[in-house]
Amino acid sequence: MEKDKALEKALKCLARAEGTDSEHEAETALRQARALLDKYHLDTGDVLAAGVIEHQVLCGTKSKPTTWMFRLAGICATAFDCKVVASSFQARGWHFRFYGIGVSSELAGYAYSMLHHQLVRTRKAFVAQQKRCKLATKRRRGDLFAQGWIDAVSSKVQQFAGADQSTSEALLAYEAKHFADANEVDLQRVEARRAHDAKASDFGRAAGRSAQLHRGVPRAPQPSLPHWGTGR
Repeated sequence: MEKDKALEKALKCLARAEGTDSEHEAETALRQARALLDKYHLDTGDVLAAGVIEHQVLCGTKSKPTTWMFRLAGICATAFDCKVVASSFQARGWHFRFYGIGVSSELAGYAYSMLHHQLVRTRKAFVAQQKRCKLATKRRRGDLFAQGWIDAVSSKVQQFAGADQSTSEALLAYEAKHFADANEVDLQRVEARRAHDAKASDFGRAAGRSAQLHRGVPRAPQPSLPHWGTGR
């Protein structure tokens, strides 16, 4: 906790140094910030990671999220200049944890939640139409439907994409600090085995084109991270 308070004070000093027109005041603020960072063994990574905000979204499942859930979350994260990991919180179940600068993580979570509910609803309705086939076949076709749906909807969220270098550096620093043990997920596409399987993807793409993504929160300009020299 003492380190957190020191980092907060250092960030205020850095912000003061960046916001003043006085060279003397800027130098004083930078000197105070460096003194705090040195005393509490903090570095540039801690400063960058402090500017990252995390927003959690419930996956709606107590088991590990499906491949299509991971893919949809990844598309939303990329679109809003974020990254995302999945974590299990015991009784609370699995959550997607979006992290980014400013309101970007909240917007990514909002987009995921809206699209997730639409996809679950349309996928469930499609699977219910699959008659006289095994449960495994229904699941495979449902996954193919979801795959096609996400293919179609990705362009609706990717129009917001475009992370800049400062954002990338901050997210990498946050990742190293909080998610060093996270494992990457290999998002392999589902393969169609029969003609009806291929149709499932076509139905999914058609349904995905009708998906709605409304910007419930206006996208605010992203604040710049403080620049305080070349580091220690």
